[in-house]
Amino acid sequence: MINATRALSSLRFETFAGRSGSEGSAKWLKLGQVDTFERAVYRSKESSARGIGFRMKILVIGGGGREHALVWKLNQSPRVEKIWCAPGNGGIAAEAECVAIEAGDVAAMVAFAEKARPDLTVVGPELPLVNGLTDAFRKRNWAIVGPSREAAQLEGSKIFSKTFLERHRIPTAKVYGAYDSPAAVYGALLLVSWPVVIKADGLCAGKGVFLAPDLEAAKDFVARVMEKNELGPGGKRIVLEEALEGDELSFIILTDGERYAPLVPTRDTSGFLTETRARTREAWARTRRMNCCRVLSGRPSFRQSSSRRYVGWRRTVSVIKGSSTSA
Repeated sequence: MINATRALSSLRFETFAGRSGSEGSAKWLKLGQVDTFERAVYRSKESSARGIGFRMKILVIGGGGREHALVWKLNQSPRVEKIWCAPGNGGIAAEAECVAIEAGDVAAMVAFAEKARPDLTVVGPELPLVNGLTDAFRKRNWAIVGPSREAAQLEGSKIFSKTFLERHRIPTAKVYGAYDSPAAVYGALLLVSWPVVIKADGLCAGKGVFLAPDLEAAKDFVARVMEKNELGPGGKRIVLEEALEGDELSFIILTDGERYAPLVPTRDTSGFLTETRARTREAWARTRRMNCCRVLSGRPSFRQSSSRRYVGWRRTVSVIKGSSTSA
């Protein structure tokens, strides 16, 4: 991540300009310097005039759990006077003033900021970054946390991101190719190793990546994304990538191009809860079946017995969840 950040700060972007496979990956389109705006402005002129120790008004953009966490943490600072969140949600409304503006609507965000004059804006989701919100704010000399539209392509386009990583020799999974038609994808699927990772190129609200175990499942996902257009414009192009095994870890830093501050490493555990629930239901059902058999045979059930040998299904569930305490 640090290497990628340095590359972002000092090198020129070149975006994928080919159609698919090795033929397209050899063609590049130069776009110019990344983040070429003037040195970051972290405080507006009005805020600076108020001196050290002033209390800030902050605008947080987004409406999910990530933004709720940002609002919650920002509210703990004694230097924060007020927080707006656009659009926010029901939970965030208890801690900030929610504003009914879509996160990706740059013009509406600019109009609100002109009126509210926040001292700092923090962007949570990817869409406003890809739409150029930070560029619009910096053009007006407003302090905002987030990359430029050009740099946000690393998140907004998986094709752009993969070619950037390969060009700067940053380790990444092997790419079989990038394709802009269903027929091209179906043909390429005959040559890949299974399982294979299929990625929609654009932003798809977290639904654009699929680990396909076989050809049938892969073709079904491609048909839904490219033919039925279930993911919208983000699914117009597709990347096929090798599947990697192992633990996932995200290491994120904040940087102004010269200095950086690391955040706490995180990982996606979305599959863990599903697996735990499945094991819990299985253990519960197994214990219920055993209890029924014992009742029918005239013997005490697990929950009725006072013997340490017999434990209730609630204790079984607790053990599966990682606790040894009896319910």
